[in-house]
This record gives sequence, C-alpha cells and structure tokens, in this order.
Amino acid sequence: MVFGFGTSTPAQASSTASPFGGFSGFSGFGQSSGSTTAGPVTFGFGSQAVSFGAPAVSSAVETKVLAELPDFTTDRIPTGDVFVHGSGECDQLGLGDAVRERQKPTLVKSLTGLSICEIAVGAMHVLCLTTGGAIYSWGCNDDGALGRASSDGSDGGPSDVEPHVVMMPQGVVVRHVSCGDGHSCALDDSRRVWLWGTYKDSNGYIGIVRKRKQEAEVLEKSAEPTLVLESCLQVASGANHTVALVDAGNSKKVFAWGSNATGQLGLQEGCGFSERLLPCSGSIANLAPREGGGCEIAGEQVVRLHLADGSVRSAASMTVEQVQQTVAQGAKELVLQLPDREVPKTEKKKLLHPQDMPLAAAATGESEVIASGVHASAECSFVTFQGGSVRGCGLNGDGQVGVGFVSMAVPQLQAVPAVAGASWLGGGLYNTAALVDGRVFTWGKAEECGLGLGAKDPPVLQPREVLGLPKVRALRSGGHHTLASTADGDLFMWGCGLTHQLANRPRDVSNPIDTNEEPADELKPYRVSSKQLQKRFVMLADGGAQHSVELAWDGAYSAPSQDGVSQDEAITPELVSEVLRYFSGRMLEEPPVAGTP
Repeated sequence: MVFGFGTSTPAQASSTASPFGGFSGFSGFGQSSGSTTAGPVTFGFGSQAVSFGAPAVSSAVETKVLAELPDFTTDRIPTGDVFVHGSGECDQLGLGDAVRERQKPTLVKSLTGLSICEIAVGAMHVLCLTTGGAIYSWGCNDDGALGRASSDGSDGGPSDVEPHVVMMPQGVVVRHVSCGDGHSCALDDSRRVWLWGTYKDSNGYIGIVRKRKQEAEVLEKSAEPTLVLESCLQVASGANHTVALVDAGNSKKVFAWGSNATGQLGLQEGCGFSERLLPCSGSIANLAPREGGGCEIAGEQVVRLHLADGSVRSAASMTVEQVQQTVAQGAKELVLQLPDREVPKTEKKKLLHPQDMPLAAAATGESEVIASGVHASAECSFVTFQGGSVRGCGLNGDGQVGVGFVSMAVPQLQAVPAVAGASWLGGGLYNTAALVDGRVFTWGKAEECGLGLGAKDPPVLQPREVLGLPKVRALRSGGHHTLASTADGDLFMWGCGLTHQLANRPRDVSNPIDTNEEPADELKPYRVSSKQLQKRFVMLADGGAQHSVELAWDGAYSAPSQDGVSQDEAITPELVSEVLRYFSGRMLEEPPVAGTP
C-alpha cells in the first residue's frame, strides 16, 4: 500500500523580506527545497471525513499573541525545537521504542540545542537540518531512508527510533532536505543533490541508482547517499518521485526521476495510462453505460469532452444522455482513457536517472517557458514559471492536478490557472493545496480539502480558497491531511485525524471538561490547541502518513555553518564504526567530478 504525500522543504510565503526568500518548494509530499537564484544555496523556508461537531473557521480568527516574534528580515536564521504527535508504530515519532502514540505535540528532547532550521517529513520517517549543515533522521528504515544502517540500538548502532545523524560524504554541507515514502534528498551548498532510500510503484521496488551514469548499477534500495544531480536550484519530493530545478546557464531546466506510473514525471514514457481522441461525429452511436458510472466506447471510458470554444468539460461521471446533450451543444471531440499498460521493467529503471521534463508544451507565451520553481504532491509534479503561471501533471483520478477534469493521469504539464503566483504547491494522495500570497487553495477529494465538504460530495476539480484562515506563511501536506502555519505563529490542520495527526483530541486543552480522546477527522481547518505550542511561534509544520511534526521557534538565531551542529561534529567514532560495518568495510565514495546530469 502506498501512503503517499509530498513534502517540499519549507517555503516562505510571507510578503516581508527574509533569509527564507527565494525558496519554494511533500517530503510529507509536496516538498521542495532550494533557492532559484544562481548564487550559493542558502538556508530557509524559501520564501473533514467526519467533523464530529468541529466548528468552522470563522471569518475573524483570533490572533495568536506572543511576547516576541522571530525576525525573518535579517540574515540571521531563526532556529527551533521539534515537536511530534500521531502514530509511532513505525518509529516515526523519534521518542524512543516505548512511545507509540502521542495525541498532542510532544518535544523531541534529544534535538534541543542543535539549531534546527528545517524539517522534512516522509510517509514514516523524518529529517531535521541544522544550520551547520548536518541532517538528523529517524523512523521507518526498511528501505534505507534514514541514510544509515537499520538498528534497534541493541548492537551499539544508532537506533531507528531516535534522531541520529545521516552519514554524508566528508565536507558536504547540506542546505535543504526533502523526502517521500521511502527516499530522502539533500541539496548541499555546492548545489548538488544527494539521494538515498528507494522508489516503488504498485508492483513493488523500482530501485535506486548508485551513480549518475546511465549504465550505473540499479539497487533495490540503498542507505548510502549518492550524488545524482548538480547545478540544482531547488528539489521537491513526491511519494516515489523527485523533481528538480537546474541552472542551465541562460535558462533553467526541470529534471524529474523515480516512478512515472501516473505521469508525475511529465513524460509519456513509463506511464501506465494513455488516452486517445475521437471525433464526436460518428462516435456517439457507440456510447454505452459504464459499470460504476460514466460511459464508454468499446470498453474505453469517456473522460472528457473538447468543446467548440476550446474549453474542456469533465465527462468521467456523465451518463450517455448527458454526453449526447453536450455533443448537441457543440462538443467536437471525445477523450477516451485506454486500458492500463504494463510498463516494462527496463523502461521503469531508465527513469531512475534524471529526465529532462518538456516545458515547451506548457507554454502560452515566451515568458512562460522559463521555469522558476518546482513542487510535488504524492503523485503529481508542479512547475511555476517566470510569469507566475503554474503547470501540473500526474495522478488525476480525483482532480488532483487541478485542471478542471478527472482522468487517471495527466502525463504532460497542463495549466492550473487558478493558482497563478503560487509560492508552494503540494498534497497527499488524493488532495492538493497551494499557497498564494498568504491564501490557501485546495482541490481534489472533497472531504480532504478543508472546505467543509464530505465523502458524498464530488471531487473539487479546480482550486478553491479555504476561507476564514489568517494569513498563512508556510503550508505542507501529509498523506491525507494539510498543515498551515500562520504569520502569527499559529497552526491549523484539516483532513484525516484517525491516528491523532491533527492533534485535535482534546479539542481545547484549556477546557477541563473536554476529555474526549477519540481520534477524529476535520472537514474544516482546526486551530491546534496545545500546551506545548501555545506560547511558541510555529515556523513550520509537516505531515507523514500517520503523524505530524512541528518546528517551533526556540527564541534563538543562528548563522549558516557557524552556530549549528556541523556534519563533521555530528559524526562520532561510534557512528563511523557502524557505517563501515554496514557498507562491508568500504568507505563512502568521494563526490564525483562536476558535470552535467
């Protein structure tokens, strides 16, 4: 089962100048990390199923009042403490083997004082980055996503259930992190992308490459960080794919790799779904009802109609009569979804190497072919362009791409006009969210959008604003929930809460008679009530499949590579011994010579 979600490393949405500016970008899915400028990589954020009586967010939400707010307008980097809650069944809470659940945000004490400036959350693992460039990880390590040998600690090695450092090659200083279901990425200060873990699809392992070269060995999984791309400005992780913005001199290119099962790489190659066009004239007579809803022609589902005025209408749930009526009103073409294709393993493995994503097909003018940012949800990719436009591709069975219609896959970039100017996009397996000038827009599966819709409502096919939220400065998604950190330091969540990932039980910690501890979903944004966070500024919150993580300002600031724990400081002799044992006595390779992807 794929839990899926996107994490992009933190993206700054505030309108004020900030060291986090220039970054947009799950590891919970929808994560991006990096800067889109050509200089050295810098730190920063870059720029309800059942409601159970949960009140809607009012149009005038009470402002969180704190004694002091972090200053994002200087070169100093605010650092924070890390809090976790939700399920720990797969070691993802980082609180030790005895703690398997937390209902409310709980401090990860072992990270206190390490100058943590960024977090990224995968399906069942977590990465934390220090201002010194060291990465700490914990959680499920079945596929090497922690960047070290899996251990319960009994053999003297670093335990999976608690934070320990990722063993990067000597001299590597990491500036941003992202992660997905079973893989992790790091972008260093030389603009190199490092990768470890694995990629999967519905048939199991696709694998991971050991080197950048096309003829390089493909492994089922690897805990050893491997260099996969250079000259990178930004990187984002979906559930089982990665997308990167690369400086190509006078232009910028987008590279993507991993699983393309639902077209998330923006390529037709490796995608199990395809479509064909039929003229309406001569085809209508062959329409037949489809089992489960909609209609078909010779077993191929009619998914949308191209109208005479150039617009597109979703037809996935239309009856035969409704399609006929639309054709009579001027529809010109039917779009049919072909049966799933079994993708050959050789084709899948080729896509483990970075592939140049076509951008020209998405162009509406000269300025719109210059990419400015990359983002990812669980099974989708999004590219922002210099003129502010947004294009998306990938899984679209619930309208996740936001193009206004339903189809199993959108294999090439298409326009998502309603969120032009977005600074961050991401989402879970069935829903997507975007941050535009402090406003949140969502679409996809109705009950996960935070719009007050339920499971019986149809999918939201185009972005709709989540009304009533205060100005949001950072937005992230888990597998089935969304997390919004506001400009006032508050935190709102919505979506699935069945493992306490929404921290909504009890709903109000200040109310002594509120003793309800049964987990519940939220159809609308819930303002998190927490004793641990009530006097803290939440800089960023991110989610996994069944847990959530918050980075809350600790009142301190740091400077890159000066105050924070560095990679070399974090690597202890005990850790080196454990890594050498895991890699059968061979040292990690030196970084390869710089070159093209």
